[in-house]
Amino acid sequence: MKKIEVVYDYQIFIRQRMGGISRVFYEVNKRLESRKDLRLSYPLIFSQNFYFQGKVHSSRLASVSAVINYSLRAINKTVFILFLLTHRKCDIVHPTYYSGYFYYILPHKTKYVLTVHDCIQELCANKSLGNARMCYLKKKAIKRADAIIVPSQNTKKDILSIYGIDEKKIYVVNWGAEKTFADKEKTDITLPNQYILYVGARNTYKNFDNFILAVAEICSDFAELKVVCIGGGNFSKTEKRFLDELHLSDRFIQLSTDDSGLMDAYRNALCFVYPSFYEGFGIPILEAFANECPVALSNASCFPEIGGNAASYFEPDDVRSMRECIWDLIRDQDLRKDLIEKGKNRAKLFSWEKAAEKTAEIYRYLVGSRVGSEDSIHKVS
Repeated sequence: MKKIEVVYDYQIFIRQRMGGISRVFYEVNKRLESRKDLRLSYPLIFSQNFYFQGKVHSSRLASVSAVINYSLRAINKTVFILFLLTHRKCDIVHPTYYSGYFYYILPHKTKYVLTVHDCIQELCANKSLGNARMCYLKKKAIKRADAIIVPSQNTKKDILSIYGIDEKKIYVVNWGAEKTFADKEKTDITLPNQYILYVGARNTYKNFDNFILAVAEICSDFAELKVVCIGGGNFSKTEKRFLDELHLSDRFIQLSTDDSGLMDAYRNALCFVYPSFYEGFGIPILEAFANECPVALSNASCFPEIGGNAASYFEPDDVRSMRECIWDLIRDQDLRKDLIEKGKNRAKLFSWEKAAEKTAEIYRYLVGSRVGSEDSIHKVS
């Protein structure tokens, strides 16, 4: 049996040290690599990506200097182009981000697969020159792709609304989450006794300011309560000033940790809160479900699609709604137990194995080695 040759480029593996997009490629691809009908190639030399360690030379220099970073990107781009020029029989090119520097050297029969994780750049980001260029590259990539993989029906709806492309080109492939048991001897964080958990970046669309306002009153009534924020880097000067004004500086703790520490944080939290105005999917929701942590969610974008009846919802732009939702999860033990049980069941509907299987189905269909219709692939769960 001839293997389907799939090649991935360097883009996200040098843009991110750690991050959601590179995590998705890592989780899906490590499962695809065990398939006998696929051969995956990664023609790049340097990467600073945490998940990609061991596949290529790891370069910490990329985070030190913009000049060095640019040089490493240029080297990886050259390596990828040379690979395409010398491997004219590759079946599928699946870039890891939106730059289309390789368009004009694609072999004639090679299919182009693109993963679009969200439409944040179009709907939520600022109007800076850098963002405008990225939106231009993304639009061009979407228009040229033979197949587009998205993580949710909501992202599919957004792409159809914004770009008006053929719906049959878009395949919904839900991401997954794993219950990673913490090794107490290796966990690198110390957690407070009672805390609300926030995970990830704190950009404007993440709605962090409203989250601070929502928990401020709870903190005033709950003397021992802390708020643990994992990831996103140290609090900015603006964030620190805002917390100082609300007398919350001693309540908010920012931590960085590995997957083991993160899962430990979910399991010991009073609740996990995801206040975002917009997301393409929301892996932390599934991580919280899998680790038996009750979840308070914004009712915006894809959240109801992912959370179903296993979360408690609030209006993201209504501080009172968010506060009451969080308060209920902290005080109502019956509600907590109910949501924890529903969350465990909900998490079982999503898995990286399912994501990998559907991705393989899409690859096989595109190169004509799958028996069945295009419509049948859309129904693969």
